[in-house]
Amino acid sequence: GFFILAGVVLCYAWVYNLPLVVPTPYDLLCRLIPSALGAVACVFLMFEALAYVTASFIAMLQSTTCFFSVLLAFAFGLQPHISLIPPMILLASGTVIAAAEGTTFSWYGLSLTLASDFAMAAQYVLMQVFMTTEGSQRQYDQCTTILWNSICCGVIMLAMSLMVDGLEPLKYLIAMDASHWHSCFPKLLVQWTLMAIFSSVSVLVIRDLGAVTGQVMILAAGIFTVCGGIMIFDETVTTLQFLGYAVVLGGVAWYC
Repeated sequence: GFFILAGVVLCYAWVYNLPLVVPTPYDLLCRLIPSALGAVACVFLMFEALAYVTASFIAMLQSTTCFFSVLLAFAFGLQPHISLIPPMILLASGTVIAAAEGTTFSWYGLSLTLASDFAMAAQYVLMQVFMTTEGSQRQYDQCTTILWNSICCGVIMLAMSLMVDGLEPLKYLIAMDASHWHSCFPKLLVQWTLMAIFSSVSVLVIRDLGAVTGQVMILAAGIFTVCGGIMIFDETVTTLQFLGYAVVLGGVAWYC
């Protein structure tokens, strides 16, 4: 999916004659690759957490990501506004309420989810540093950022897949008959399309609003994860969890 997105960006830049800048070695090694590592780690940890907790639980705990983003933003000298603290306290309160009662709770799943949130925060902050003039040796536009971020993520994801699964997934795809291909390919295509849209929109949001604001906006979209978990996976969301997530959305509204 990442390589497909990189190909789409290259075609777009070629059609509209947009310049694509090659990152400096410093930006590549100290910002792009660590950001890509954060993106890949976030995906792997989140999928691992799904074996222990529900998708709704993971969506509710994503409010911790903005806290990690603020801490990392201070560490990289981005200086987020102090006015962010009150709505973030409300976000934290909603998270505590939502996590207080769960039909499928696991401390190990909780740890994986928090680690995934930290990896996502690191990815967003490093991407903001990469795209801003004050944090980088040169300023990079959205197309350049999406292209090189997709290439780095794709290479790292491929390397990790080969280390963990070897060639078994490829052998499985080759051995599939036409009927299985017809049933699996549309699902894969939908996943690749959603990943491309999410990655592209994330870059635009980070460029215009910053990493912390981007994380807060994602929290509002988490309601779709909760609803999808209920409809597709028949997950049970308790009244207390609904109350907690309502508080989280209230914090998002306050922030805006």
